[in-house]
Amino acid sequence: MEEQDGYINYPQTPWYEEKENWLYIGGGVLLVVLIVVGSVWFVRSRSAARQMAVEEAQVVEETRGRLNGDLAACEGASDVEGCREDEVRQAAAQAGSIELCQSLSLEAYASCVTDVAVKKQHLESCGALEDPMPCRDRVSFAIAKSERNYGGCERIKDEVLRGSCRDRLIGAAFASGQSCASTHLSEEACLIIELRAQAVGTGDVSVCDRMPTPASAEECVLDMSESDLDRDGLPALQEIELGTDPNNLDTDGDGFGDLEEVENGYNPLGEGRIE
Repeated sequence: MEEQDGYINYPQTPWYEEKENWLYIGGGVLLVVLIVVGSVWFVRSRSAARQMAVEEAQVVEETRGRLNGDLAACEGASDVEGCREDEVRQAAAQAGSIELCQSLSLEAYASCVTDVAVKKQHLESCGALEDPMPCRDRVSFAIAKSERNYGGCERIKDEVLRGSCRDRLIGAAFASGQSCASTHLSEEACLIIELRAQAVGTGDVSVCDRMPTPASAEECVLDMSESDLDRDGLPALQEIELGTDPNNLDTDGDGFGDLEEVENGYNPLGEGRIE
């Protein structure tokens, strides 16, 4: 600090220190704003959650009241237990409440919880069961179908249900005129669909070898074993093993179908008996 001509000259704060001070102030203000906004959001969220819980409880109580009347009406049914089970499952699914399932036997309870979980598309609801996997598979199927997401089918553990999920989504996509590329399907899934159709359509099991994964190759061969392109009663894979044409019900053209000749021990490829 210096004195010149009667004035005291105070040392100036360097510009970088001033900038640093403003950064501290700005950061403090931003922190306060974030705290206020976060507090408001938290309070509103809790309020909305409480309101939703109250509304859900009201729905459950109203449904329970109607259910009591429906259960009383079951006393005159030929199958009282079956009637009561149906009414409880229907009411629980409608209200979205696992609580209403609690009066059922163990097996019926599992079905009831699954109904609720599927209706709500809520995987966590399946946790109320000792064996939650079948429930989760059903919910995953429902979610995949709702979202038209082929990849969602892969979360399903049960092979039969997983295949059904894939077929349902593929059929829905193609029925609406969509190309494979325009759906949620991955390039790999589209390739699998194309190769499966080609293998079954041509009866050429070697097409399955071009599948991108061992699992898809096995499923392709399984499709071949179950398909019957010429409707002669012989699966395509068996025709390939026999050397007959999967697209021709009478390969040798002798007037007898391939299946008829095989069942009677005759050669479906020409004269004579099967050696």
